[in-house]
This record gives sequence, C-alpha cells and structure tokens, in this order.
Amino acid sequence: MKKYNMQSSIDQICVEFAYMMLLNREVESNEVLLEQSKQEKTISELIDGTKDSAEYRLKNDEFNRAINLYIKVQSQNNTEISGISDEVNNCITVIQSSDSNKYREILNISKSFNIRYVKQYKLNYHYFFGIKKGKYAHHAMYNRIYMLDEMIKNNYRGWVFYLDADSIIVDKNFDLREKLLALRSNHKIMWLHNVHQKNEVNYNWWNVNSGAFAIDLSSSIARNLVKTWRGIYDNFYSELDFADATQWNDIINDQDSLWRVLDIFNLENKVELEQLQKNFVQQALRSQHDGISSEEEMQDRMHKLKELGERIYNS
Repeated sequence: MKKYNMQSSIDQICVEFAYMMLLNREVESNEVLLEQSKQEKTISELIDGTKDSAEYRLKNDEFNRAINLYIKVQSQNNTEISGISDEVNNCITVIQSSDSNKYREILNISKSFNIRYVKQYKLNYHYFFGIKKGKYAHHAMYNRIYMLDEMIKNNYRGWVFYLDADSIIVDKNFDLREKLLALRSNHKIMWLHNVHQKNEVNYNWWNVNSGAFAIDLSSSIARNLVKTWRGIYDNFYSELDFADATQWNDIINDQDSLWRVLDIFNLENKVELEQLQKNFVQQALRSQHDGISSEEEMQDRMHKLKELGERIYNS
C-alpha cells in the first residue's frame, strides 16, 4: 500500500479524498475545491482542519452523544420546576422572521396576510429581519430559538405561535386564541405538526415540522426547553463554526435539534400533535427540505405564496 507523507502539500485530489472519507460527500463546488487546494496546508493540517469543522462533529457519534448528554442533564430540571408560572397570562403572539436580504421579500408577502388574521382575532404580532445567530441567510432558521429566548427574558408568559417566512394562515374561521387556551387547560405546552401518522411505519411522535408551532411560555418546562434548545448552539458551536457553515446541514438545523430535545425531555403527553400545517397553515416549500433555494425557485415560491394569500384573504 502506498504511504503518503503527511507533511506534503495538498492538491485537489487530497481535498476531494478528505471530503469523501471524513464528511462522506463531494466538495460542494469547484470554487470551494480550488480555494481549499490553493491554501498552503499539509495533508495533516487538511485532515485536522476538516475534523475540527462543525459538519464533521455533527456526523461524529461522540459529538452527538455529547449533545444528547447535555439535553439529558437539562431535562432533569423539569422534575424540579412547576408546570405553570404564577405570571401566566392569556396573551397570544404570532412571530415570524427572515434574514435581511434573501428571504426578506417572501416574509413581506406572508406577513401582509398573517397580520390581517392577527387583527381579526386581536392577537399580537412581531417580526424580525436579520440574523440573531450565525452569518448566512439560511442561519435565520435559528432566529425562532433566540426570539423565544428573548421573550422569556422579557418576562413574556403567554402563548407564542411561530410561523416560517414562507407560511400563511389559511383558515380565517379558526380561533387560535380559543385553541391555545384550551390546550393550556388540558396541560399541554406545545401545539405541533406531526410529519407522519401513527399507523405509518416511520412514525415517531417527536418527528415534527418546526415551520409552524405554538409554545406556552407560561410553562417553566417550555421555558427550559427553549433554554436547552438555544444551549445547543451556544455551547457546541463557535462563531467560527457558523462562519464556515455555508451549507444547510453544516450545523445541526433547528428542526433536528428540536426533535432531540422533545424526545429526550419525554414530552409526548405534554404536546398536542395535529396536521396544523395542512388545515390551519400552508407553506410555499422549497424543493429540497435540507437545501437552499435558487433565485428562480425563490421567485416561484413567492408567486405561489402571494397567489395563495390573495385567494384566501381577498375572496
């Protein structure tokens, strides 16, 4: 077997080999391949640098076990705290967010319709343009976590209904306040959209879509969930990790991390699972759930979203 001098300079073949062996994928583009191969690195430095990336750690069993252990430790706090805060109130706030550029227009479209629903039922509405954690447009997926955390720190103790930027409330006759307050009366702290049905082979109760969900921040368990959810990104990833995370799955996405927290917290009896993203909310989804939309696809999604909103709210 040929032996390589680990102190030799790298070339394109070395970079491609490292990606396939360590990340189990091809280099994402020729530009990245050229950029990597031009760097004055040895083979050893290339391997060490790749292993130090957030993507490698995410695919590494030891790293995943560390995250799961962290969640497990945090879940122990749930036995020490009461279910409902003394500061409970009946506020209902709908929130949305996007980055300041790529997804801004699609949020402008969806919020123009969602605000009409909010006004009809006298709810609160809050939106945010920008990136609360990270650097790139797709890192806006983490905004929901940090927005919830900020609301908790500001002593908000009502329900929050989160909607992705590409989502519109389509059932104008559905009373969200009535629904959420009834859930609280039944000791539920979240309203979630289950991806699969119980009779399906791949059903797991925690396999939910985080594009639309409600959470009751009067519940100390719900507040601990948000704290733990945020802690995954604050404790396991550096700013450099986020700066390097140009692809969707370079860092664990918000939905996958929520699945872990729900599962390890063992909250099945405290959540309400329904097809809320079919009956109450609809999305203009991207073609690949773990990818980033092209400009052409973005235009198509915005067109579909606007068409849907006008059909619902202007008919």
